[in-house]
Amino acid sequence: MASAAATGQTQPDELCRQMTTYVHRKMHRSAFSTTLQTADQIAASLQGDCTEHAVLLATLMRIRGIPARVASGLIYTNQQYGFVGHMWVEAQINDTWIPFDSTVAPESSGVIRIRLADSDLPDSMTSGVSLFLPVMELAGRSKVRFISSE
Repeated sequence: MASAAATGQTQPDELCRQMTTYVHRKMHRSAFSTTLQTADQIAASLQGDCTEHAVLLATLMRIRGIPARVASGLIYTNQQYGFVGHMWVEAQINDTWIPFDSTVAPESSGVIRIRLADSDLPDSMTSGVSLFLPVMELAGRSKVRFISSE
């Protein structure tokens, strides 16, 4: 799957973009679950929410030699009516952690992410709830205000 996701690419940033698009097209959405599935389970079912998208995408990147972690926090897109809890992947390219999100359409614009936590997904982790604890701690108690830089 990692080979099929980005054929012929050697540049890490382009490799990550192609893998993100691949996972976006292959995965079928499902309801949020607190169980943290393994990448091989996700690859077999190709179903999941943002958590499964992130686990699969991070795994594919790592298979291709790109350091990757999952990040959790808040996301705002043109399809949302406010910030919602979300998980995505960050890949380390040239010493910088860059976000990649296969849950959101690659061509989407206006995506704003606020990272509250990250994880390298240790084998001992069996629940996705701990990844969303920082998000749940903010629920109903926070306000986000945009300040224009213009």
